[in-house]
Amino acid sequence: MMALATASASTPVPSSDDERTRAVLQALAQPVPSNTRFVERRESGLLDEPLILRGEMARPDADRLVRSVLAPYSERSEIHGERVVVTREDGRERRFSLRRAPALAALRDGLQALLSGDAQALQASFEVTLEEAAADPADASAAWRFTMRPHAARVAEHIERLEAVGRGDTLRCLLTHEADGSVSWLLLGEASEAELPDFEGECGFAAAAGGPDAGNDVEAGADAAHEAGTGASAR
Repeated sequence: MMALATASASTPVPSSDDERTRAVLQALAQPVPSNTRFVERRESGLLDEPLILRGEMARPDADRLVRSVLAPYSERSEIHGERVVVTREDGRERRFSLRRAPALAALRDGLQALLSGDAQALQASFEVTLEEAAADPADASAAWRFTMRPHAARVAEHIERLEAVGRGDTLRCLLTHEADGSVSWLLLGEASEAELPDFEGECGFAAAAGGPDAGNDVEAGADAAHEAGTGASAR
């Protein structure tokens, strides 16, 4: 079963209203084809500072997810069913099955379900918890957070959980918490447009809710990611 929460702006409290989960997801649903800008932060022990990637996430149809990195280099990754094709800047291609990349499969499943507003698909892949910052269900601009823990053991070996943070009908951030403690940040749409993206702020539920503890709930994850060295990506 899905666990949910309806909360004040400062103190999320769990409850069990499946209708709220469906309502939030239905508001998120985007018709295909659709395109969404993104900025991603990756950290690695091999880098002096985090690598910031900018590009577009596209859903040409219901079965395909395309991630195009535009800066600081060019790369296109297309997931169609269980097939993945990665095209490098020089035109070289790498093809593999999604079954070989359980972490990427989890990210695909989460994004596809969120962007299509499919509660059933989300529940099939994850144990889902929803927190909302407003007690009034009629507040269309209320901040919310989905926490998604993979059901499949082979996926859970790589991905501890995903967190999707947004407001109203807009998904603003997707956090990937890897099993080794690494964390990656993916900002989408308007949240990705700042010259200096506020990853911790946008991905913090309190920040989305406008609460006083903005970003605090990802600071520990940020420290863990810095120490662990590498973040997750949809490559």
